[in-house]
Amino acid sequence: MRILFVAGGAPDAVLPLVAAARAALGAGHEVVLAGPADPGGAVEAGARAGVPTAVVTARTTGEAFVDTGGSPFPVPEDPHERLVLRGRCLGRFAAWCLEGLPGLADRWRPDVVARVPSSFAGPLVAAHAKVPCAELTAGPGEPLTVALAAAAELAPQLEELGLRALPRPVLSADTPEVFVAALARLS
Repeated sequence: MRILFVAGGAPDAVLPLVAAARAALGAGHEVVLAGPADPGGAVEAGARAGVPTAVVTARTTGEAFVDTGGSPFPVPEDPHERLVLRGRCLGRFAAWCLEGLPGLADRWRPDVVARVPSSFAGPLVAAHAKVPCAELTAGPGEPLTVALAAAAELAPQLEELGLRALPRPVLSADTPEVFVAALARLS
């Protein structure tokens, strides 16, 4: 099975994603881990761990959290508004990743896309490739408010794919081994 792992914008999801990609390789699957060129990010960590990788945007996760003038967005005092800001920034980051992900999917032809909760590009590239999307929930999940704000930011990309909302994963698991075993049952 060919599994396209798509990194998200949460740094604490890097290690579980790389562990799942290594577990998939160990189980005999073909794997590519795609993400930004962030120093210390998933692509760099994956390459160090022997996982085939692909950079899909030169933009970094941190850039999504700054305005066009290079200043960090002001952090709202209201907790709900902070979640909305996080979702919009993660959606912005996902849009940048979608500049390279569809081409990678077209060339490599994955059987499934695997994502972490902060990877809002994952379900969209899966929809583009017409393959299932699975979610590794080993890291922290994203609250519904974050997902809705990310979807609002990704409205043009959703519309282009004929979608009204982010597609839901076909499966989710919280450990790399269970995740890879569940993925194997999809084939």
